[in-house]
Amino acid sequence: MGTAFPGAVPREGSAPTRFQLDFEAPDADGRVCAWTADFTWGLLQEVGPAEGAAGPFIG
Repeated sequence: MGTAFPGAVPREGSAPTRFQLDFEAPDADGRVCAWTADFTWGLLQEVGPAEGAAGPFIG
């Protein structure tokens, strides 16, 4: 995932087998937004807007 999203930031999850990855990517309308992906045992579980993200980034 880090190679697909060079600015991705890994974070610890709620358990040793879980981790999160914060990254920026376009939404369905093409606007670049902040996202958080949740993984368990290395398997993607969920992707949603990053905590505290007010909306799309303008860049």
